[in-house]
Amino acid sequence: MDLIEGIVLKSRPYLDHAKIVFVLTSNGKQSFILKGGTSLKSHSYSFQQELTKIAYATQKNYFKGGKVLAFYPQIKIDMKRLPVALQLVELADTISDHVSDTTVFYQFTSDILTLLEQGIDPTLLLIIYQLKNLYLLGLAPVFHQCVDCKTKDDLVGFVITRGGMTCRHCQEAGEAFVPIHVVNDMGRLYETKLLDMNFSELTQSIDKNSLLFVLKQFYEHFLGFKSRVLSIVQQLNIN
Repeated sequence: MDLIEGIVLKSRPYLDHAKIVFVLTSNGKQSFILKGGTSLKSHSYSFQQELTKIAYATQKNYFKGGKVLAFYPQIKIDMKRLPVALQLVELADTISDHVSDTTVFYQFTSDILTLLEQGIDPTLLLIIYQLKNLYLLGLAPVFHQCVDCKTKDDLVGFVITRGGMTCRHCQEAGEAFVPIHVVNDMGRLYETKLLDMNFSELTQSIDKNSLLFVLKQFYEHFLGFKSRVLSIVQQLNIN
């Protein structure tokens, strides 16, 4: 039986005692129908749990069998890590149909969740995930030249609504610039490979709150994306 590896993003009730399960895979977002998915006593109950890595097979779009690869237990018991993980899953579900390379996107998502399970700073990982996915979405921030005229001279600041740097000639009156230290942090994280990152040093050196604010504005402006998970977290004052 050939198995498909994936991360459960969400599930929805379907007919009597069944669920439709949505899974992020290397081929993009897929779904299957899980009979007995609403019953805690069902042997397949684990396969519909959000934030679980599974390997599964289907027949005529119905779950046929499989195995659980990762439950991410340390994430699920930690009230600092869990809200971030849920934001990651929410974003993955939202943008999975729009990324340019589904294989890279799946592996990147899996790697970030593994690092989160290992105890790397949750906020730092959320920033990295949001920032690097901009490339896969065709929204790569422009750091080293003017987004309009492409000159590398006389750059005056990074403008969120433009998606990058602007020069003295192209800037418009009243435009707000992202603070230069935040731009430097963004560029550093964006251009450094995940495997080459010193997470301990980055956690201490970057302005995480400002980066979160900039990325929130970036996603809202270019994608119209507002995290419902974040809204709930803020209402409950979890972080």
